[in-house]
Amino acid sequence: MPPGCNVSSFPQDAAWTSYLREVPSYREHPAQAPQPLNGAARGSAFERWRASNAYRQKQTGYAVAAVTLPIGDITSWQMRRLADLARRYSGDNVRTTVEQNIVLRWVAEADLPGLYQGLCAIGLGTPGAGTVSDVVACPGTDTCKLGIASSRGLAGELSQRLAGIAPGLDAAVNALHIKISGCFNACGQHHLADLGFYGVSRKVGGTTVPHFRVVLGGEWEHNAGAFGLTIGAIPSKRVPDFVERITAKYLQERTAGEAFRKYIERVGKQEIKTLVDELSVVPPYERDRSYYSDWRDPAVRLGWAVRPEGVAWRHLFGAGLIGGVGFTVALFITGLAFTDKLLIEEAKVGVLSASLIAALAGYVFLRLMSDGQKKSQPNGNES
Repeated sequence: MPPGCNVSSFPQDAAWTSYLREVPSYREHPAQAPQPLNGAARGSAFERWRASNAYRQKQTGYAVAAVTLPIGDITSWQMRRLADLARRYSGDNVRTTVEQNIVLRWVAEADLPGLYQGLCAIGLGTPGAGTVSDVVACPGTDTCKLGIASSRGLAGELSQRLAGIAPGLDAAVNALHIKISGCFNACGQHHLADLGFYGVSRKVGGTTVPHFRVVLGGEWEHNAGAFGLTIGAIPSKRVPDFVERITAKYLQERTAGEAFRKYIERVGKQEIKTLVDELSVVPPYERDRSYYSDWRDPAVRLGWAVRPEGVAWRHLFGAGLIGGVGFTVALFITGLAFTDKLLIEEAKVGVLSASLIAALAGYVFLRLMSDGQKKSQPNGNES
C-alpha cells in the first residue's frame, strides 16, 4: 500500500461485494453425464490429438479438450461452429488460454471422438496444443505500430515446419515452448519461453535487415518462475536454422533428465553465443535478397513486388513522400465541388501548400538518407 494511503478513508461501495451474490450463476454445468472412454480403437489421428490436446479432469468421467489455433487465428465462421460444438459437448462454456488456444471443459470422455470429428470438420482438429509446434506470437508488424519484425510470419513458418516433423521429435524437444514478440515489449511472452525471440533490426550495407534477438531458458511454469537469458541477434531468415541447431545441441549434450532451462544455465551464454554468431552473417543484397524481406511478406510471397537492384526501403519511403505532390486533379475536383469563389481559393491554397510540403519532405528525407549512406559502415547498429 502506498505511504499515507488509508483504506478507511475510502467511502464504502456496495459494488465491492455485491458481485459475490452472482458467483453461483457462473458455475459451469456439463452438457452430458460423465462417461469414460472405452478401449475401442479410434484411429491414429485421434489418438495423436488426444495425447496432446486432451487430459482427464479431476471429476471422474470428464476431460478437458484444447482447441489448437495456429498462431491464435480463428475465423468468424469457425467460431460459430465451435460455439455449436461447445453447446453440444461442454455445456456452453469456453475459455481462452495464454497460449492463444481455446479450452473446452466438462467434456465427457466418451464424447472426445465426436468432438474431435467436429473440430476436424471445421479445420480445428490440429494436434500439438502446448507443444513446440504450438508457437505463440504477438501481432508484430502485421498490425502493431510498435512492431519491428514479423513475429506472426516467423511463428507461422516455425509452426508449419515443426508440425511436419512432430511425430519424430524427441519428447524433450516436443515439450519445449517457443514464443515470439515483434519488439522488446514482450507481448508475445518471449521472456518466459524455452526459446524466445523478439524483433530488432540491423543495417547491412545501408539496408534494413529484419532480425530477432534470441532469449533462451525462460520458465513459463510456476507463475513465470524465471526470465530467459538474452544471447544475441540473428537474421529473421536464420531463426528456423537456429531452432534446429540448438535443439539438436541440447539433445546431444544434456545430462539424464536435464531440462532445457537447466541445460542453458549449465553451458552458459558464451557457448550459445558462438552458435548465434555463426548464423548472424548476412550476405550482400545482390547475392541473396531473401534476407532483406521478412517471413511471409505478402507482397513478396505473391510476386506483386520485387525491389529493383540497389533500391532500399528508404528509397521507396522517400518516393512515397514525393508522391504526395499532386494538384492537377485536385484542382479540377475543387472546381467541380465548390461554386463559392472564396472556398475555391482556399482549396487551391491548401492543395498547393500540401504539394509543396510533400516535395520538400521527400527531398530532405532522400538527401539525409543519401548523406547517411555515405557515412554508414557495412554493419551498423541494431535498432
